[in-house]
Amino acid sequence: MLASEEIGPGVSSNSVVASELLLEEDLNGISEWAPLSSSSSKMRYGISGSLSDSLRDSGVSTELLEQMPHKGLQNGIPGTERADRQRKQPSLGDSEVMSPLSMEGLPDSGEPLASPRGRRDWVSRQVEERESEFTQYQDLTVFAGTWNVCAAEPTMDLKDWLFVNGRKSDVYVIGLQEVQPLKSVSALITNPSCGKRWSEHIASALAREGDYVRVCEKQMVGIVLLVFVRAPLKHDVRDLVVMEAGTGFMSAGGNKGAVCVRFQIRETSFCCVACHLAAQQDSVARRNKDYREILRKIFFVKDGWEEDLPRGVANPKSIREHDIVLWLGDLNYRIDMDSASVLKAINQNEFGKLFAQDQFVTERAGDHTLFEGFREAPIVFAPTYKTRKAGDGYEVGKDGIPKRPPSWTDRILWRTAPHLLGSNTSAEQKNLVMQCLDYEKSLIWGSDHRPVFAQFLVKVKEVDEAERARVYREVYESLVPEVKLDSDWLRLPRYRRGRAAEMNLVVKNAGMVPLRLEVQNLPPSVASFPMAATLHSGEQVILRITVDSSFGDERKASWDGAAAFRETFDITVEDGQTRKVTVASSRR
Repeated sequence: MLASEEIGPGVSSNSVVASELLLEEDLNGISEWAPLSSSSSKMRYGISGSLSDSLRDSGVSTELLEQMPHKGLQNGIPGTERADRQRKQPSLGDSEVMSPLSMEGLPDSGEPLASPRGRRDWVSRQVEERESEFTQYQDLTVFAGTWNVCAAEPTMDLKDWLFVNGRKSDVYVIGLQEVQPLKSVSALITNPSCGKRWSEHIASALAREGDYVRVCEKQMVGIVLLVFVRAPLKHDVRDLVVMEAGTGFMSAGGNKGAVCVRFQIRETSFCCVACHLAAQQDSVARRNKDYREILRKIFFVKDGWEEDLPRGVANPKSIREHDIVLWLGDLNYRIDMDSASVLKAINQNEFGKLFAQDQFVTERAGDHTLFEGFREAPIVFAPTYKTRKAGDGYEVGKDGIPKRPPSWTDRILWRTAPHLLGSNTSAEQKNLVMQCLDYEKSLIWGSDHRPVFAQFLVKVKEVDEAERARVYREVYESLVPEVKLDSDWLRLPRYRRGRAAEMNLVVKNAGMVPLRLEVQNLPPSVASFPMAATLHSGEQVILRITVDSSFGDERKASWDGAAAFRETFDITVEDGQTRKVTVASSRR
């Protein structure tokens, strides 16, 4: 049964992390996502359909929602036009703006919140730093297994491979190689019945120990990738996409290459790679190339993953752009020693000598881009290839020497994104996001390889949507423009005949975002210079307020006239705030 059929309608298609789509820069109609973390980059897909409602329910006003510069949250949002206009406003002279930074020629980098991109990044950082307020982690056990079955029929008991020491896992990721003979035409054409027999055999073994659901089944020639989850967990699996990459015959055949699947469990993304790399002792360079070709060819694409790509192409996700990556299979790296020396070291448990000549180890040491970021648990078991199919030990000739040097061709690697536990956690804590509990081989017969398995304890992220909405509300409210006046009541100075009264009013941007202010509704007797200003965060402008002397009373040498002088005007911020200022001849 296919993955999409088995997951069923219970799997939520709503996406996960709201932060990615909260802010955008409207560049020629291209939307840009805002990753929650600079290191996760684009591992979250889409925006929760209920986020806008959650924000509104938690107290965010409609007016504030409309200020959030992203078209995905609210129809009719003005986007980034306002911020763009702010940057284009003519600057004031140094004599008028009291700030350590001159407004003139100030680059965006000088004020990170002066642009939509700067605000987006700032919000992402602030939310990430407060991630612990709305995020919890739950433990999940994951079994990873790989076996080159050498075209064997699935008749053997798999209990000692799948349930070592009676231990059961929440998720099973299994990669098989050579489920069909890789000879002649069968090395190029997939025979689905071969993979199906193995899939059913493994499903039956799991069913005898618990209630498991198959969410992924994919075969490419001899490579099969299977994923099973506990039945209660199936509703937490979503955004599942399967891809394949052939690297064999003519660099494209499916006799070598990889089958890959990506999916989401709650708020954590997984990518699983089952591979079979180039064979033969001397094909080291070809194996390295196969690895790079798999990375180059595999990109997961799903409707709705749209981003700032040309011509509206759906946004592809690479293997490494996931929280958890499992890479398992017959990597085919050999030990560069003669067969007799390898067998002697195995019999004497001198694995250190073998590791020193293990191609996988030496190639990675010489090329840090090879399986970059991947880890492997310490190997404490003997090489898994080339073993006897129907007995213990290795295939040997009449002289008792193995025909080929035994090697650790079958490996399980993993990689975790560094952001998984948030930005305020130590490196030691981040390593705890995925712990390898076991890394061993099974002694099941039937192939010239022995099956290998690893069991992991993975911390899966869960998000409290209501709490996340609260954090976003508080972060966004801090971005609302805030004007501070040194006084909203200006008392006129002593009257002097023929001279206008002059007063200074200091207006400061006390908020986090740039703002554009204007002086409006001035009465005929009052003037202001300047009439408008653009202020970045922390900057202030001196408004020179003047009152015409003709409005005074020369006989009394005062501004009283027939009645006390009192007029008001407004200082209006572009986003709608208005502060009233009174000019009067008396105290408040």
